[in-house]
Amino acid sequence: MEREGYMAEITVIVPVYNVARYLPECVESILRQTFQDYELLLVDDGSDDGSSELCDRYAQGHPNIRVLRQPHSGVSAARNRGIAESRSGYIVFVDSDDYVDSRYLEILYQAAIKYDADLVASSSVNVLDGSRPAAAEQAEPVSEVVTTEEAYRRILLGKVVSVTVWANIYRKSVLENVRFPVGEIYEDNAALAQILDGCGRIVCSTYAGYYYRIRRGSIMHGRMSAERYVSVRNAERLLRHVQAHYPKAEDAARIFYINNLLQLTNLMVMDADPQCQAQCRAVRRAILRHAGFFLLSRDTAAVEKGAVLCLVPGIPFYRLAWHIYLRVTGKIRCTILPEQEAMEPGPK
Repeated sequence: MEREGYMAEITVIVPVYNVARYLPECVESILRQTFQDYELLLVDDGSDDGSSELCDRYAQGHPNIRVLRQPHSGVSAARNRGIAESRSGYIVFVDSDDYVDSRYLEILYQAAIKYDADLVASSSVNVLDGSRPAAAEQAEPVSEVVTTEEAYRRILLGKVVSVTVWANIYRKSVLENVRFPVGEIYEDNAALAQILDGCGRIVCSTYAGYYYRIRRGSIMHGRMSAERYVSVRNAERLLRHVQAHYPKAEDAARIFYINNLLQLTNLMVMDADPQCQAQCRAVRRAILRHAGFFLLSRDTAAVEKGAVLCLVPGIPFYRLAWHIYLRVTGKIRCTILPEQEAMEPGPK
């Protein structure tokens, strides 16, 4: 049962939708935190697989857990609801199929207090569904205060931190004027400018205590659809915003935009639909317009440059190279990975 009028230092917001298989590991990892002055909001987004009952069971046994219910509206609506209902000075987001290290809240909160930060951005560890990350001792995290312009640069390049709302801690006042776009995938990209522009002090940390689960059926993976264009559209908007306000981060924004185009290409070459193939050729032309910059940049990896070079002869050659890459590496056919993964550009 929840504590009446309870005010915590941190609110942990977990959107929940049909994740009965994964929710216990997520919640248990939060309950094991060394830092205990937090409230956990489980925002049930219309689940019908038993997740709702799991939420209730946890809330009954833990006074710092609240369950919020709403008709199925998507992760953005769930996050917006959590922000509005939070009773704390800081907010952390955890996706319901992911989990966190036992010192996760402690380390992020300590950095936020030490530097009086509006945002502490950390890193994450990718975990393939069904596997466990190898146990490894982490060096003591290094935290650094950066300008908003430098934060854009690091986040868009995926250096230490990433274009995600999880793996970070936020001062609540920063998020009170932010609304994640309801009904839209890649909502993290769309909200990035609102969040960073609203921060007075930003800290980047090398700490990697968030475990991101890569699983089949996620909105971040899978087949081609019209929604895939949303990621490119958001990346293009970010590029324009950065060009106008943060010129020193423009190269990073261009690389981020091109990588999103490459992700889209990887999906398109697998789709035999003639209309999709025509669009794929248009995306190829858009990438090649930036090819000179991309190939000469010190911030693009050799594998990313190789992907662009494979586009030069044409889509058939790129498709062949991509198929060979998938076969040789045994990669799962999920070409859109979290942004911090250097965005799986093509043949590696």
